[in-house]
Amino acid sequence: MSRFRHVELQYASRLLNHGPTILITSYDAPSDRRNVMAAA
Repeated sequence: MSRFRHVELQYASRLLNHGPTILITSYDAPSDRRNVMAAA
């Protein structure tokens, strides 16, 4: 059983969030790793 469901194209825009989004970024110098997380 799939978690995904078919959505008609005419209704697809209703699934998009138009609200504010904050991106939090971090950087770990010793391992040279970058990370980003969406929080809002």
